Amino acid sequence: MDKQRTLKIDKEFFTLIPPLTGEERDQLERNLIADGCRDPLVVWGDILVDGHNRYDICQRHSIPWEPAQKEFANREEAKEWIILNQLGRRNVDIAQRVILAEKYRPILEKKAKERQRAAGGDRKSAKRKSVQSNWTKPITTSHTDVELAKIAKVGLGTIKRGRVALRNATEEEIQALKDGDTTISKLYEVTRDRARPEEPQQETRTETRVCKRCKQEKALTEFRAGKTWCDACLADTPSRAQEERELQALADAMFTNPEHERTPDDSLWIFAANLDTHTEHVMSMSDEIDGEKSTPEKKEIALASIGRMENALAIIKEKLQKGISHHE
Repeated sequence: MDKQRTLKIDKEFFTLIPPLTGEERDQLERNLIADGCRDPLVVWGDILVDGHNRYDICQRHSIPWEPAQKEFANREEAKEWIILNQLGRRNVDIAQRVILAEKYRPILEKKAKERQRAAGGDRKSAKRKSVQSNWTKPITTSHTDVELAKIAKVGLGTIKRGRVALRNATEEEIQALKDGDTTISKLYEVTRDRARPEEPQQETRTETRVCKRCKQEKALTEFRAGKTWCDACLADTPSRAQEERELQALADAMFTNPEHERTPDDSLWIFAANLDTHTEHVMSMSDEIDGEKSTPEKKEIALASIGRMENALAIIKEKLQKGISHHE
């Protein structure tokens, strides 16, 4: 056991660790004093990468601790490990997960661009280029949002709102989020209409999308991430925007409050929210699907999945229609 060794605290690494509440830190201190430091502190050379709170308490109380050495190729690889390690913990709340996801965004985007470069090259065979064609498509914010939602284990809508909120929020507002004094949804509402930082010209100058409502082709900058309606059309439907806000508020309440009792209406609202999110994601992928080039085996798998979804939706639709006819 090691109690005299002094480790270096890297400020950037330290900011990646979600802070403990006063109560959580007091409980951790009592546990360490009573039971000792049972889990090793992860270090990279003499730099601490995991276990900052335990290290501080152990040093103050002269509690022995054991180091676990981990090797990284560079600082970026170490940062990636810290973020993913934190996201793997169950006690990290939604706000902290979104903050961590946004810190991981540049790393994820850089890795995607590196895969694009690796997939290109004039010396590659035509067959190999065809197989790797998906890697050479433009990297969009929507695609990154989908990946981050999976990694952070939160809803796609939460990631989208968090991206906008954290990009436009002040330091004081972000600190309030970290302290639990506000939520992602509330912060999004107060920051969504603020001036957006300009995006790199090369990413958006030629990309357009046809609005599903007005049928006009418009620049991607006129659409919110993942939306199939342009900003102008969304502005004409305040009731829809209000429903989205209510859905997210309900979802946040259910995830953050274990004592919240879910009602049948709650379940229906959550179902509708998830269905909208997945529908938008499926629609965004529809252009990439080519039935003529897909193998029969893969098409059978996809068709079977569609059939199961259709059956599930038919059952739910029948239940809802019965409810409507009963009230009429």
